[in-house]
Amino acid sequence: MHAQRSQGFTLVELLIAISIVAILLAWAWPSFQDSLRSNRVATSANELIATMSLARSEALRSPQGGRVCTSEDGLRCGGDWSKGWIVWTDRNADGAPAGDEVMRYVPAPAQVDLSASANAGSATQFRFDARGRVADGNAREFVLQPQQCQSGAEQVRRIVLAATGQLRLRRAACP
Repeated sequence: MHAQRSQGFTLVELLIAISIVAILLAWAWPSFQDSLRSNRVATSANELIATMSLARSEALRSPQGGRVCTSEDGLRCGGDWSKGWIVWTDRNADGAPAGDEVMRYVPAPAQVDLSASANAGSATQFRFDARGRVADGNAREFVLQPQQCQSGAEQVRRIVLAATGQLRLRRAACP
């Protein structure tokens, strides 16, 4: 009679395999989290650029111009950029989206802080004129960064909207 050995893993082999997988996961997890944060910021930056491009193209084809403003609910202007934003055309020339066509609503980006500043004029609302320029002639700068921004990590995006309507995007390190 031959002694038959069972096929499969021993408990010791299984524990060693689980230990190796746990070590590899612990080593890769921070890098994975950084990638997720960077992708969230890049996605939000692309959404903002697409929004401004839509408003600018609408302004070129419509005498009312294209408008962009912060919006928490997609119906009214107000709040800050981290809560969301809309693109709309001011067909009744009242400066508010009520009763007008809201062309795009972008809800709050997940786990991304977004702030804006303007040389002069409003940083929360602006309009493109029929030539595709910012109507009040003032540049704006938008800064997007993950809520948990590790110092030195290149996860910040800065978008500059020039008075001419041109957009520039550049990456920056977390403070």
